[in-house]
This record gives sequence, C-alpha cells and structure tokens, in this order.
Amino acid sequence: MHAHSVLLFAPAEQHVVGLIEQERWTRDLQAYGQNQRHASRSYEEKESYKWERASRAMKTRLGPDMK
Repeated sequence: MHAHSVLLFAPAEQHVVGLIEQERWTRDLQAYGQNQRHASRSYEEKESYKWERASRAMKTRLGPDMK
C-alpha cells in the first residue's frame, strides 16, 4: 500500500497542525518493475498526478490562504 500524505503546517507557530489530506492506493503486483509502461501511462495514472490533485484539493479547502 502506498500513500500520499499532506501535512498542514502553521508557519507562525512553526509546528505541524496535522494531516489534512491523504490518498492511498495499491500497485498491481503483476506489473511491478515494468518501467516500459511508465511512458505510455496517461498523466492521471502517474504518481505526480496524485500530488497535483492533492495540491488542488488543498487550494479548494483552504482558499487563498494556501501558500
């Protein structure tokens, strides 16, 4: 199992407030190590998309205060 976790940080107090977003998923064990397929995957199937989606969710959730 893999997870992308996003922590909320309070810069003025310099501490972590807590976990604000998390997406969990599992990879297909049959496809493990098949890097050739990476280039042919759609952007939405790639892990970088999971980070982008989490960033957009935080912008929606926190509004213009998100930095």
